[in-house]
Amino acid sequence: MMHMFFQIWSWVMQPEVWRFVGFASAVVGLLCYALSSSFNYLFGSWNLWKIILYTVFSFIICSAVLFAKIWQQSRTLQFKAHIAFLVLTITSLYSFYYDKVVNGQPDAYSLITCVSFAIMSLSLSRKKTQCGFEIDLLYFFLGCLLVQLMKIKLLLFFVGTCFSYSLIILRTCFSSMDASLDNELPNSLQDENNHVVVEVHSDSAQQTQVMNQDISDLQKKEKGIQEQNNMLLKRSSHITHDKAYMTKLVLKLDIHDYKIKQKAMKAATSVSGIDSVSMDTKDKKMTLIGDIDPLKVVAKLRKICHAEIVSVGPVKEEKKV
Repeated sequence: MMHMFFQIWSWVMQPEVWRFVGFASAVVGLLCYALSSSFNYLFGSWNLWKIILYTVFSFIICSAVLFAKIWQQSRTLQFKAHIAFLVLTITSLYSFYYDKVVNGQPDAYSLITCVSFAIMSLSLSRKKTQCGFEIDLLYFFLGCLLVQLMKIKLLLFFVGTCFSYSLIILRTCFSSMDASLDNELPNSLQDENNHVVVEVHSDSAQQTQVMNQDISDLQKKEKGIQEQNNMLLKRSSHITHDKAYMTKLVLKLDIHDYKIKQKAMKAATSVSGIDSVSMDTKDKKMTLIGDIDPLKVVAKLRKICHAEIVSVGPVKEEKKV
């Protein structure tokens, strides 16, 4: 019995399952909202133009949820800040006009809408879109659900809190599973991805000392990993490349943390023909030397982060005195 339970649990935790769940929740939520009394209070009765606009809007939302996997590339902090501000503005305006216009008890369609959109937001956080608003959107719809249930009957508040608590606990399970998957990386990458642990109640001076020490340790490990990768490339190479055919490629990478950086290093070393790889952390520049195709290297790195070519050319031989 327990074995079957663990199998079902592992199946439920799969990202592809939540991709379908998020899409289905978005479809159900949009349909129920179109039929709810809230829509009629806010936007009036239906006409041809409203049907066309709502259909286009629903198609965009459903497509974004279904194909959210393509958003998994690293996002800049500025992008996340703008998206989070946009979501905050839209939800605040909606809450203001909803409280001002809608009177009386909500209908069943409004409740189903909040539940569906909350599950949709949870599915986006499971797929790690890294847009910075998924959890906030989840809390917003759960809050709307609790308020609407209390308008119907105060005791229904406990039903809403139980549902909200289950979704929040499920979200923490997603985070725990992602952390355990990160710990299963190879030993050469595992040390690089260790988190800096700082006690919340410790003094600020002690926190700064621990963080500086951990950062210096990570930098030393980074240099060791780069040297180890270069040694492995030289030992595993079965073809001696003539220096006349060697190419030096310098790339500018949009790297913000050690995890993305290590993934980029691993992807670069997997390209055939690479003789050496080095990374300038300060300037965010990666230098590759070998018999390589620059376009193939850039295409592979852009699957991880934004990459652009700074320079490409033959390797210059050192002048002998």
